[in-house]
Amino acid sequence: MADTEEMRKGFFDGKASDWVIRIPDKTGKNLTLSKNPVTMNPIGGGKPIHRDKIRLVWLRQSDYPDKVMTIEEISGGTPEKRELRFGYYIIGKKGRKKGRWTWGQFALIAPKEPNHDIQDLIQLAREKGLL
Repeated sequence: MADTEEMRKGFFDGKASDWVIRIPDKTGKNLTLSKNPVTMNPIGGGKPIHRDKIRLVWLRQSDYPDKVMTIEEISGGTPEKRELRFGYYIIGKKGRKKGRWTWGQFALIAPKEPNHDIQDLIQLAREKGLL
């Protein structure tokens, strides 16, 4: 499948009815991003914190097409405060997630050179007002 510009990067906001990236996994299902609030567990314990997702930008990693990097703008607890969450989705390699899109549970790692994926993702975030 050819990698068109539409399949390489994009933007979603709260007005979009669904957040679907038309890149199929190994089962043929497109990557559907959750619009559900982000749940964070405080360091040291305590009650989980929920933050709404406001909008996001995404970019397919140029040298690893089974990975989509994201920057999400989330609420920061007050109406005027906003936070950014960097993350990625990847097609799973093991167990029940094998062949399916899944949220990356570790730190985002991307090539520095020669593809400049991170710079492209940050530029898209600037263009769309996340930065």
